[in-house]
Amino acid sequence: MKYIVDSNIYINFLLKRINILTDFEVLQVSAYEKLDFREIILPEYILFELSNFFQFILPSRYYLKGKTAEINLMQEAGFDLIRDIQDKAILKINNRMEIETTYKEYLSLRTSTFKKLSIVDIFLATQALDNDFTLITNDKMLIKYAKSIGANFMV
Repeated sequence: MKYIVDSNIYINFLLKRINILTDFEVLQVSAYEKLDFREIILPEYILFELSNFFQFILPSRYYLKGKTAEINLMQEAGFDLIRDIQDKAILKINNRMEIETTYKEYLSLRTSTFKKLSIVDIFLATQALDNDFTLITNDKMLIKYAKSIGANFMV
């Protein structure tokens, strides 16, 4: 079985260290921790999303404002995680057709109940559906969308 993992799972894997996760997030991280990296499909855009999070978002969130040492430790742990995932998981480079199809779906959802989903979320769900991957996320709206299109997901 192959899994496609949302960036929030990787982020929560690290945030688990500072005990701020909900029970649902802990459950999803636990499912991720049991996976063999060789079962994980890593879309290239997740690398960009994670890098952006660890460089720009982490310092201003999660009660770390003004705590330079903690921020630096979490950033380094995040970049180590990115290197580890990149080295061990199966990197997926998406083609133009997949991107165009996802963008059309993204635009079509702008007036639906799924309008708050990001294009990355839609891409994860459609990749799960099109390739028979199992999606792992703690984003409840993304789970609802994946279910609505018939994609596999782990709860």
